[in-house]
Amino acid sequence: MAPPAGALDGAVQALGRAVLTVDQEAMYRRSRWGLRAQAELAAQSRQVAADNDRAFADLVADEDALTAARATLSPDEFRARAARFDERVTAVRAERQAALEALTETAERDRALFFQAAAPVLGRVMAARGALVVLDQRTVLIADERIDATAATIAALDAELGDGREIIAAAERAQAEGAEKEGSSDPVNRPASGAERAPQGTP
Repeated sequence: MAPPAGALDGAVQALGRAVLTVDQEAMYRRSRWGLRAQAELAAQSRQVAADNDRAFADLVADEDALTAARATLSPDEFRARAARFDERVTAVRAERQAALEALTETAERDRALFFQAAAPVLGRVMAARGALVVLDQRTVLIADERIDATAATIAALDAELGDGREIIAAAERAQAEGAEKEGSSDPVNRPASGAERAPQGTP
């Protein structure tokens, strides 16, 4: 026997309230935190690109100068200068690659801290809506837009997390303090006590 239409409608409504979806990428990019991070990343990327251009322009100028001076140098002196130039090229390339990797690591760490801080906020949005589960929209084939909680979640994130600067600063302080404690507990790096400094046999 089929259930009454009213009961079926009620079950559908209850299921609709139990499930929410969010666009995780939009959560990050459209939040105050994400907007701040994207602006900083764009500025840092421009700076790295400018530094790259200057570094490689200097190398080109040095290479041209070395080539021009070749006729006036002995073979041994030219080889020595060429070797030093090659070493510099290798060092500059490593330095610029490290700058790019640092930029990537900063962006990834920012995102990781955001989603770590966003989790409890999302949980409170879920509880306020009376939902039981929140799904990433990328895992959902099709859904009614009424269960999309992305906008509400972004508003909650902006109110509770702001642009994330304070949270990031706190995480960096905690990391520095942890590294300091690890260093002080390392027997190799720990300063010797008076007893440890005293020569053997000293009364």
